[in-house]
Amino acid sequence: MKRGGVISKRFLKSIRNIVGKENLLTNEVSRYSHSYDATTLSYMPDAVVIIKRLNDIDKIISLANEVGFYIIPRGSGTGMTGGALPTGGGLVLVLDRLNKHRFIFNHLPYIETEPGTLTSDIQNTAQLYHYFYPPDPASQEYSTIGGNVAEGAGGPHGLKYGTTRDYILYMDVVTGNGKNLTLTRGKDDNIIDLFCGSEGTLGIIKTIGLGVLPEPEEHSTVMFVFKSVSDAMRTVSSIIREGVVPSKLEFMDEYSIKAIKRYKDPGVGEGNSVVLLEADGYPKEVKKAVSEAEKIARSEGAVEVQKARTESEEDLLWEIRRNISPALSLFGPYKVNEDITVPPDMLVNTIEKIHHISERYGVFVACFGHIGDGNIHTNIMCDKRDKELMKRVWDAVSEIFRFVIDIGGTISGEHGIGITKQSYLRIEKSRVEINVYKKIKLLFDPMGIMNPGKIFT
Repeated sequence: MKRGGVISKRFLKSIRNIVGKENLLTNEVSRYSHSYDATTLSYMPDAVVIIKRLNDIDKIISLANEVGFYIIPRGSGTGMTGGALPTGGGLVLVLDRLNKHRFIFNHLPYIETEPGTLTSDIQNTAQLYHYFYPPDPASQEYSTIGGNVAEGAGGPHGLKYGTTRDYILYMDVVTGNGKNLTLTRGKDDNIIDLFCGSEGTLGIIKTIGLGVLPEPEEHSTVMFVFKSVSDAMRTVSSIIREGVVPSKLEFMDEYSIKAIKRYKDPGVGEGNSVVLLEADGYPKEVKKAVSEAEKIARSEGAVEVQKARTESEEDLLWEIRRNISPALSLFGPYKVNEDITVPPDMLVNTIEKIHHISERYGVFVACFGHIGDGNIHTNIMCDKRDKELMKRVWDAVSEIFRFVIDIGGTISGEHGIGITKQSYLRIEKSRVEINVYKKIKLLFDPMGIMNPGKIFT
């Protein structure tokens, strides 16, 4: 299998004949601009192909099998673990021009879409017809739906409504061996679930049918402010234990709040931790959920409760959560962004452990995330030019991951494995499990052309 280097003129001509000369990019600038993602790691591809027609995917996969070149699918490059990086060279297939989508009225309304459609466009299309597409990753304004499926993306709505996987009704895929499959929920559940989260290693998703829900009649947001992380975590655990099901339940620790206060005053006073809760549904349900959550929060030591009375006030509360990422940049030019998930009853212990590790290694770690389902984003701010600091950063990450695995959690809730978490996957998964993954890969992609070097090595 060819791993890069100079592509033959004959091969380039074959690609050009398929996609047109304007859609085959071999200059250094184009190759470099498709060599990195949100990780800031960079690997140069041999060429970049802009895909504008679905059937061109089949032709290129067929040619890649014949010639022996790697195919790396790419949406908009927002991945956090290097899933779209051409680590072994090859062809980057850019799919973001494949963005046709339509709302279909049937006995079960749904949206049919190509893989390059932005997540926010799916949400907006559903809203036009008074429906609701719940999955809402932080990158929703610029991530593609194909990338969401490939990574198994979630978001704040995941606690109540589930993740991308739960809304796939069907998908058309072309596998690494060039076979076209139409997979339907209810008949091909296991294979659909294999492709969801496969990070482009089994094939390329061409068309997706996505379920939608009726828009909730009402929603309400409330912010609880606490003086300690433990008070906030106990509140979250109690809310879940008492059967309150928020549509969103987000958490920010003292280091997140410290960053936000320096960036823009969020109006949380002396608080060191924040829990943001949204309830939706019928008006009576919403009122009851907010009331019960407030009662729990006050009993656990909330020092402040802010209820949004208007949509603009609601947006201001959620702006606090949205401001975390830009605020953290004040504490370092580079971010190591991990997304662990732990059992709900281990939330307090996990946050305390992370803070202890942070202090011991002398690194700045902010914790926040979709705390209702145990998904914690741990952001370590640092400077890659400081080699001694980076050693401490990676030692801290390793210790956090080992702790998470020991308590029955997982090293990745929604960012995937890609290349940045490969070494830790061998700790979380047994050799038998990884060998099963490899056999599945071999079944769908016997030549190993699809996104090599990802998930497992």
